[in-house]
This record gives sequence, C-alpha cells and structure tokens, in this order.
Amino acid sequence: QTDLRQNKYIWLGTHQIFHGLTYAFRENQDGLFISHSYKFAADTSAFIVECLPETWYGAGLDQMSEQATREYLERVFQDVLGGHSLLTNNFVKWFNFTLIKNRRWSYENVVLLGDALHTVHFSIGSGTKLALEDAVALARAFRENDTVPTALAAFKKFRQALISDFQDAAVHSLSWLENVRSQTHLEPVPFVYGLVTRSNRVGYNRLKRQAPEFIQEYDEWRRRQPPEGKIPRQFLDLFQKRAFGHLSTLMPDGTPQVTSVYVDYDAASGCLLINSAKGRQKDLNMQREPHVALEITDPDNPNRYLQIRGRVVEIIEEGADAHLDQLAQRYIAREKYPLTWKYAGEVRRIYKIAPDHVTAWEPFG
Repeated sequence: QTDLRQNKYIWLGTHQIFHGLTYAFRENQDGLFISHSYKFAADTSAFIVECLPETWYGAGLDQMSEQATREYLERVFQDVLGGHSLLTNNFVKWFNFTLIKNRRWSYENVVLLGDALHTVHFSIGSGTKLALEDAVALARAFRENDTVPTALAAFKKFRQALISDFQDAAVHSLSWLENVRSQTHLEPVPFVYGLVTRSNRVGYNRLKRQAPEFIQEYDEWRRRQPPEGKIPRQFLDLFQKRAFGHLSTLMPDGTPQVTSVYVDYDAASGCLLINSAKGRQKDLNMQREPHVALEITDPDNPNRYLQIRGRVVEIIEEGADAHLDQLAQRYIAREKYPLTWKYAGEVRRIYKIAPDHVTAWEPFG
C-alpha cells in the first residue's frame, strides 16, 4: 500500500550546526517554507526543506537550476543559516514523501526490511533505526525458530505493532505540517506546543517532566485565556485549530441530520458559534427546534474531542460575513472566504449555541 503525500521536499546540507532537530518556518511572497535540520557530522548538518505544491510551483522551483534553487532557499532561510551556504552534493531533486505499508512482509525465503517494508516520515526520524532493529529482530527470530516460515511469522508478529505505532505517529506529524497554515495565526507558545505534540507520542505530562520551563510558559499562556465556562479551558485550543464540528439537528419528522461545520467560541458569553446560510436545511431545523448536539474532534488526536448538547439562543445576520472570513483564515488558510463558494444572494447567519451538557474526552492526556 502506498500513499503519495502532497508536500514537496528536498534534502540538502549546510555547515551551520544545529544541535538537535530544529524546525524553522519562513514565509515570503510565494508561500510558507519549513526546514528540518540536525547535526550529523562534526561540521555539517542536514537541512531538509518542504513546502506545499502551490508554493513550489508559485516560486518556480520546478524550473530552477541547482544553483538557482540553492540561492533561492538561502534567501528564504538567511537568518537560520547564519551566513552559511546550502550544500547540494551536485544533486538537487525534489520529492513527494511516499508512505509505504505492506500486508505481506515476506514471500517464501525473501523478506522485506526497512523502507522497503515501511516508511516513516522524516519529521519524526527513526527510519535508519527501525531498519537496523528490523535486522536485529529477524536475526533473533531465526535463532529462536527452527524453520524459515516460523521464523518469518515470529519476526512479523514481534515487529508489526511497533511499526504500526511509529507509522501512525508519522502520519499525524506529516499531516500537521501539511496543514500548518491553519496554525500560523497562533501565538508562539501554543504554536510550539502543537508542533511538539503533533505526533501524539509526546503529551503534556511528558513535556512537564522533560521541558518544565516550557510547560511553565504554556501554563501561564493558558491562564491568560478567557475565563472558563462550560467548555474546559484545556480544550479551548480546539477553537484555534482546524477542528471541524459535526452538528446534529432535528428534521421535521424527528430524525437527526448531521453536517460538518466551521465552529468558533465566544468567550464572553460561553457560547459556541456556527456560521451557515439562511434557508439551508440546518438553518430551517434550528429555527424550528433549537436543541442541537455538536461533536468537535482534535485534528491532531482523534481520541481527544468535545461532545456538546445545547440550545440555539440567538441567530444573527449582522457581521456574519466578516465572521466567516475570520473562520476562513483558520480552516482554509485564506484571508477571506471565497465568493465563488457562495450562492448568488446568499445570506450568512451566526448561530449562538449555549451548551447545557459538555463531555470533554482525552483518555491519554
């Protein structure tokens, strides 16, 4: 099974030294670029750059020579490189990361290892480490089993769950980076918290042990947020992410209708805000029967979500278009909601939902 991901990336080097995996996010007139860098020799670091395909094409990187590519990226990351050049080793090529999974790990006496068996996105590393561990586990399986088939079966049984966990973490990580534009409006502290926890392998408690000074800053930021209403303060970050709501309203015959919606939070009133258009089915349903239910899942962790039952207490048309433009910045990374996505004469509405019952779920938080 293969999954070709959208972002373009290139693997470069530099004599600028980065102690530990270092990320930089830089934006110019063409779009947002992300660098992943780390030291791998006494005087050299790897320097990986990735970007969205529209940024790549918009910058003309698909047509640039090796020298032009290097010079362009040196300008983008000038402050990060500290005056050092980028190294290309006479080879410049952009790639799309391919996620590889295999249902069958072997055939007769042939067995797959490493990237041929499973790829792990470079944003969490561990590719070489996993390949070597595959080889160690395979050797152990042959030492502990008498036949090739039983050894290969034991190898797969021992490694499969661990590999699956790593690949799940890598998918969370690369998905966060693919959609990072929806996070760039955040203040530095919550942005960094999202970056560090993006794979779901690192959470609040682990950071509290390993980076207590940062968690102290994060806790101070949380305390500065609006007073807590029925939505727990620990879950208010969902309203800064590209977290879609699933709104359930009642049809005239009493059956439920569920739709995906942009969702916002009004700290002053403690109400949730939904933006939709006059005359749509959910609009008609909420006017007739104001009791609704809403589920909001963390896009970085599907096991973390809010479930809300409440009432539509107000429907407002004034300011609804401006509110939709604000939501567009978070959900589709655009300054304004595209006019071509609206029907002719469409009237937008804001629905204020007062929560009566809230369930906040984060089993591993």
